[in-house]
Amino acid sequence: MGNVFGDPVVVTAILDRLLYHSAVITIRGDSYRLHEKRRSGARNQRNSNPVKAVSS
Repeated sequence: MGNVFGDPVVVTAILDRLLYHSAVITIRGDSYRLHEKRRSGARNQRNSNPVKAVSS
């Protein structure tokens, strides 16, 4: 983030101000996006034909 804001100290100060009064919520388990990606990947692997590499 230092590259975006130019200075890591500034980034730390901004995050400190933003997070000072925040509450941390821990969520366990896979996200819906990750769950769907895994499910879609498993489906695509089953339906696709493997391609053999050709060496020259």
